[in-house]
Formats: sequence, structure tokens, C-alpha cells
Amino acid sequence: MRFGLSILRLISLPFPTWCPHLEFATNYWNSVLREGDSAVDATCGNGKDTQRIAKLLSGNGRLIALDIQKQAIEHTRAHLLQSLPQEQSHRVMLIQQSHVSFPIQTNHCNIKIVVYNLGYLPGGNKEFTTKVENTLISLERASSLILPGGLISVMCYPGHPEGAKETQALYSFAEALSKKMWLALHHFYPQQPKRPMLFIFRRKARASL
Repeated sequence: MRFGLSILRLISLPFPTWCPHLEFATNYWNSVLREGDSAVDATCGNGKDTQRIAKLLSGNGRLIALDIQKQAIEHTRAHLLQSLPQEQSHRVMLIQQSHVSFPIQTNHCNIKIVVYNLGYLPGGNKEFTTKVENTLISLERASSLILPGGLISVMCYPGHPEGAKETQALYSFAEALSKKMWLALHHFYPQQPKRPMLFIFRRKARASL
């Protein structure tokens, strides 16, 4: 674990930061989304993040949710049908594919947030997990996709071997981001270093000097 990275700075937030990671992430998503904005859930899993994002969208905003596993897409579809009104569930496009690349549909939307929940599918095969090399490629592509004022949200899991590699790679990704264009934040509990961690990469509305 590394500390003191100048790029990892706390910034003034319009909501409490003393809350579970998922609540913190949801508040942050909500703080940047405006009417008509769209989003990508790059690893939809069982659909819990997908549900939360869909509830935050308004106007003609769309949510494109990806997962490489057919089981995850099926679980997410069932979860959305049970938990969302038809108006909100119809905003979601589910696509079975890896998060290494983004589908062509993202080129026609105002993508304000891209959300990752790394690791393995809860209740699924723990050997089938996101890989650091794929995650880094996807993050690079997401950073080009995000509109000014938008953000990339990444939940990672250092408690398993590949998750520990991804966590260290996220530090390196943060260090490499332009300070003129990006702010980075790391939300974690130092007393429990193997708990899930949240990284937020916020693209500035305008480049700073």
C-alpha cells in the first residue's frame, strides 16, 4: 500500500464521506449526472450497481451495461425486471461482452460516468475474475469516453490475488493521469486493508493550468 500520492487528493464533496463504499459511490454518481446524461456499467455482475445507476438517470439518458458472462447478464436482467419500474428498466441496454472495449452504442450517448465493480461474479466461479491487463486497457478507453465533468468509478478487491494486482495497477493509473485534466480519490479503511476499496477518477470540467 502506498500513501502520499499527490494525485490522490481529497476534494470538497456535497455529501458525507463517512459511509459504506457503495453508498459513497452512488452519491458521487448522482453528483455529476444531469438530465440527458448516459452511463456505462462496465461489469454489471448481478445488477445491483446497474439498478442504482438506472434510478439516477433522467430525460433521454441511457445505461449500457456489460458483462462477459451470460449468467451475469441473465441475473442482471431478472434483477432489473423485479426491482425497477418499466420506465427505468427500459433505459438499460444489456450487452454480453468484455469490458476491454466499449460497444458502438456508446459513441451516440453523452457518457458521464463509467462504473467498474471488479473481481468475480458473486455466487459464481471465483476462478473467473477480471484481469489487471484488461482492466487497464478498459480504463484508458473509458478516460477518452468520459465527458468533461464526468467520472470513472472503480470498486476493487485487494483481498484476493488478482484483486491485489488490480489495486496496485489503479495507483499507477492514477499517477499517470494528467493533473490538469483529472482529480483522483481513494476511499478505503487503513485498519482493514483487504476490504473493498473505491477509486474515483473525476475529469475536470475544464483543464487547469
